Amino acid sequence: MTPVEIDWNCSRLDDCEGDPTVDECLFNLQGVVNVAGKRAGLVEAHYLYVHEPEADYAFLEFWDLDALACEIYEEIIAPSGETFRHPIPEFLDFTTGILCIHLIALRPEFRGIGIGRAVLRETIHTCADERTGVVLLDSRPLQHRRGGYDSYDHEVRDLPWNKPAEDHQRLTSHLQSWGMHPVPRTRFLAAAAEVIEPDRASTWAPAR
Repeated sequence: MTPVEIDWNCSRLDDCEGDPTVDECLFNLQGVVNVAGKRAGLVEAHYLYVHEPEADYAFLEFWDLDALACEIYEEIIAPSGETFRHPIPEFLDFTTGILCIHLIALRPEFRGIGIGRAVLRETIHTCADERTGVVLLDSRPLQHRRGGYDSYDHEVRDLPWNKPAEDHQRLTSHLQSWGMHPVPRTRFLAAAAEVIEPDRASTWAPAR
């Protein structure tokens, strides 16, 4: 398969004072996916590293800095408010970084040939470091997300439009075949980064 290349635009959302290769940090990541010199799609993600990502201070100082990050936190936190929903804590025993991929949107000609999985692996390879304990992936089919499809017109136009539950189950089953696990009562699937992609880039994109 032709190698996937992603042109990244990374913006730091915290106070930017510390060294992100060592200190706690929050990044917004947006990438343009290219295959054989052709624009194939888009990928959007957040990278968060804090010592205790479920703690009150983490919410006030990091998660709450960005509306989408805040929405993620509120969805993955358990009803007790003391820890994340299962199985996320199992991945955060030793390393507490979180890479949350919100969107992998591919144009029709690049679907069904393994590009989506290659994009996921390349995103982890580039944007996850040794501190990343868990990768979260939004499992909602693009065509059934509420609002604002204009930016993804080519990505949505030819997608199947079955019942939302049917399309969601099909996509979830596909993602589980990659080694990901559903996080109950959320839109996310979770996996240890090394399950999807064991290698890390020598230069981590957010730290460049």
